[in-house]
Amino acid sequence: MKKLTLFIACACAVFYSSAQQLTVYEFTGTGGCPNQDPNATMQPGDATFAPFSHVGVNCVSTANVYNTDGWNTTSTIDLNEYLEFLVQASDCYRINLDSIIFEFRNTAAGNTPTWHLRSSVDNYNNDIASGVSMTTPGMLADTIGLSPDFYSLRQVTFRIYLTDMGSTGAAFRVDNVAAYGNVSFVGPMDYFADNDGDGFGGPDPVSMCSNPGGFVENPFDCNDNDASIHPNTVWYQDNDGDGFGDDNVTETGCSPTTLTNPVLIGMDCSDFASDIHPNTVWYEDADGDFHGNPDNFEVGCTSTFAQSTLTYDDCDDGEASIYPGAPELCDAFDNNCNGETNEGLATTVYYIDNDGDGYGQGSAGDFCDDPGVGYVLNDDDCDDDNNLINPDATDAGIDGIDQNCDGQDGNLSLTDLSSIILSVYPNPGTDVIHLPIPVPGKRKVKVVDNKGKIIFEKEVTEAGNYEINTSSFAKGSYQLILEGEEGVSRASWMKL
Repeated sequence: MKKLTLFIACACAVFYSSAQQLTVYEFTGTGGCPNQDPNATMQPGDATFAPFSHVGVNCVSTANVYNTDGWNTTSTIDLNEYLEFLVQASDCYRINLDSIIFEFRNTAAGNTPTWHLRSSVDNYNNDIASGVSMTTPGMLADTIGLSPDFYSLRQVTFRIYLTDMGSTGAAFRVDNVAAYGNVSFVGPMDYFADNDGDGFGGPDPVSMCSNPGGFVENPFDCNDNDASIHPNTVWYQDNDGDGFGDDNVTETGCSPTTLTNPVLIGMDCSDFASDIHPNTVWYEDADGDFHGNPDNFEVGCTSTFAQSTLTYDDCDDGEASIYPGAPELCDAFDNNCNGETNEGLATTVYYIDNDGDGYGQGSAGDFCDDPGVGYVLNDDDCDDDNNLINPDATDAGIDGIDQNCDGQDGNLSLTDLSSIILSVYPNPGTDVIHLPIPVPGKRKVKVVDNKGKIIFEKEVTEAGNYEINTSSFAKGSYQLILEGEEGVSRASWMKL
C-alpha cells in the first residue's frame, strides 16, 4: 500500500515539516448498535476529531468495523445517505491535511458499489476521489492525496457516499480511517466587525484567535450600516428617474463616478420612459378611449390586454364616448364621469301623458329635445289612466267623479251662486281687476267661468285691495267667489 503525500506552502510562511498521522478510527469495539465504538483512537494536539457517524443508512451489528446497510442502489449519489467525520482546530491553530487512508469492503457476492469521498470545503459538490468496492475475504485500502484546498483550515467535514449498491440489504464496512497532516499555530488574527452582514468589515481591527461570529477578515466596507453598499455593489444608470436602472450600463464599487443618477436596482424595461418599468400598472382599455378600467389591471413591463392604458379613471369601459373630460351629450348618461347627467345643457321638463289626452301627470325628467308621443309640457291631469278625465272635460254632475279636475264633483251653476254682492272693479274690465277685502282672515278667492269651471283659485289671509290678473281669461262673463269662515260672497264680472 503506497501513501501519497503533498507538501504545501503556507501564505504565512509556515511549512509542513512532515506529514504525520493525526488520527485514526479503528472501531475496535464489540459488535453492537448504534455506537460500534465510533470515537477516534487518537487525537492530535490542538485539534479534535469528532465521533464517526452515519446519516440516512442503518447500523448493522459487527465487531471491529463500522458496518451499515440500506444504501442507495442507483448510479446517482443520494446526498441524504453518507458516513461522516469532522476535525476542528483549537483557537489560534489551523489544520493542514495531506491525505486520507481508509479500508473498506462490501457484503453480498457480486456487488461492486462505488464510493465517493467529498468534503465541506466545496459544500460536498465534487468528488475528492472515488473507487470501486468489492466482496473480498479481507479489506481493500485506498490512500487519497488532498489538494492545497485542505491547508490552513479551521475545520472540515468529510463524507463518504455510495452508488450502485447491489441491494439495500448489502452492507458496506469501513475500518482504520486515518487522516495525515499536521496542526500549525497561526496566532491571533485581525478581525473586523461586519455590522451590516454584507461580508465586508469596518475599519477597526480586533485581534482574536478565531471568529466569534459577526466579524470578517477585511476592513473594506464603504458603509458598515448599510448592507447594500460595499466594494462589490453594482450600480445601474437610471436615465429616466423611475428608480429602475439600465442593466447594460453599470459600475461596481462603493460610489459610482461615471453614471447618471445611479440606483441599486436594474431591470428597467426602458430607461428613457419613466412610466414604463417592472412595477408599471397597466389598465384594460376595452373601449379604446385611452381611459382604463380601475378594476382590471396587471403589473409589468408590458401588458397582455388587447388595449391598455396607464390611466384608471374610466367610469364605463364599454362605451368609447364615456370618459373623464368627454363632451356631455344629451343622452341621460354621465358622459364625462363627473357624477352628473346632462349638466350644462338646455333642458325642458316633460311629463308623462299615459292616457293620451294632452294632459300629463308625473315628471318624466329633463329632456334636451321633445321626447315625442306620450310626453307633454303640463302636469294638470288628475287621472292619467282615463282620457275622459282632464281639465278640458265637462263634469257629468254629482257622480263621485271630478271629470274636469277642478277639485269639485259637478259644475257650479249660475243659479247656485249666492245673491250676496261682492265688490269688484273695474267692472266690466280688461286685464287687472281689484277685489277689496275689508278685514284679514283665511279665505279663498275663486273665479268661475260661465260653464261653472273654476279657472282661478288663490288663498288669501291679509286685508286690502287684492288684484287679479285676468289677461289670460277669454272675453265673457265670470263669477268671483270669496269663501271664508263667515260665509260665501259672490260678484258677477264681465271681461271685455
